[in-house]
Amino acid sequence: IATTGEAERALLARIVEESGRAFSTPLDDPATRSLQRRETAVFGGEQLICAALEELLIRLIRRQQRPAPSFSAPGGGESLRRVMDYMQQHLGCALTLEQICRDNLIGRSQLQKLFHTHTGGGVMEYFGHLKIQAARRMIREGHLNFTQISSHLGFQSVHYFSRRFRKATGMSPSEYARSVKMLSEFPPMPAD
Repeated sequence: IATTGEAERALLARIVEESGRAFSTPLDDPATRSLQRRETAVFGGEQLICAALEELLIRLIRRQQRPAPSFSAPGGGESLRRVMDYMQQHLGCALTLEQICRDNLIGRSQLQKLFHTHTGGGVMEYFGHLKIQAARRMIREGHLNFTQISSHLGFQSVHYFSRRFRKATGMSPSEYARSVKMLSEFPPMPAD
């Protein structure tokens, strides 16, 4: 599950600092569509910003990616697939590890071992990751408000949902929605 770590925060700070040196346009206005270069800008500022942005994006993408489970691997690939499908079908429930084991006829330690081997994480961590992925998709679609999304995904409250979302993505649901809206307003990039 992706969170913003120290390395990402340091990169963001570097981007903001370098941007302040390179551009005279205020950086705190989300409506800004173009930047004015400072006459006194130091050499290579834009290149350093681009390099830091690229590194930040790579780090965030890497954190989002999970190793694909190897279903053909010996030692429970079919059980793993069945449990993952079960979790996907029960995103609206507040499942416990015991429920998952009972409903899929698998022992707790066996299931935990399967998940650690094939996903690198825990069972409930994976289930939480699925819920946050679904929440991000629902926010992008824009058909439901945060309370409805929270309820639809089986969270205790919208506040708990918001805390889990922030922990997983590094931003609140409303910040995520604003960023999605802002990105959708940008004109498409010209093809090379």
